[in-house]
Amino acid sequence: RPALLAAARLHFVDLRQKLDMWQAARHLVFADPATGRLRWTDVRSAPEGEAREPVAGAAHENVPADLADPKRYAQHEKDYKAFLAEALAVDLPSLPAHRLLAAPGESEGDFRIRAAQLLREKRDEAVAKLREKYAGKIAALAERERRAEAKVENEKAQLSRQRVGTAVHFGAAALSILLGRRAGGLGRATTGIGAMTRAGKEKLDVQQAGESLEAVRRQRAELESEATQEVARLMESYDPAHLAISSVRIAPRRADTAIQQIALAWIPCVADVAGALRPAIEI
Repeated sequence: RPALLAAARLHFVDLRQKLDMWQAARHLVFADPATGRLRWTDVRSAPEGEAREPVAGAAHENVPADLADPKRYAQHEKDYKAFLAEALAVDLPSLPAHRLLAAPGESEGDFRIRAAQLLREKRDEAVAKLREKYAGKIAALAERERRAEAKVENEKAQLSRQRVGTAVHFGAAALSILLGRRAGGLGRATTGIGAMTRAGKEKLDVQQAGESLEAVRRQRAELESEATQEVARLMESYDPAHLAISSVRIAPRRADTAIQQIALAWIPCVADVAGALRPAIEI
């Protein structure tokens, strides 16, 4: 039986989906026996390995009008391009949020497995970057906290020394007065009052240092909490259990379609038990 043998290379391109691939196509197109016109609704995949010579002793049907006229083959090429653009468009599973797209022929199940692995790798990389981003800030706050703690201890030590000094001055003043050295006692008392004033200032310094320390600790705790929440949100966004699979329809780019063969082909047929001719090859 006569048929049109058509072969082409198709270019599937979608820059947004990061798809750029070529695919081969081979088809047989049969004609309507009544009109002799090609039926683009009766198109079948063509196997590889056609022979150049006819089968010995085989009879041949009449060549239909659309295949008998060489001038029509240019139109057949245009019609084949139109058929490819419509019939070979592919619906591919996609993860738009992560710009992942299945390859043509890849099942949704296989795509899910591959996407889950890719997402785990992306998640680990993203989490590492996020933790690195926060690590510097947390380390800086930890250093500020260490310095603030040291300042509190220093201020406490100064306050303790000032209190001891104040007590010594007042004790010496009292002793001088008891021993009749009034002038010396009053001088020591004055010094003690001054020391007491400085002790009050040292106490205020201790309080302010403590408040600064608590403020730094709060900042560090808030930053660590923020980092933990960010990591949790990031991990959830990459969780394979929450994959929102959608479908993207991509047609071959018509301008890039390369027709490799448009020719008359003969399909070997055999008669079935009812006498009807059936293709002897799988098409």
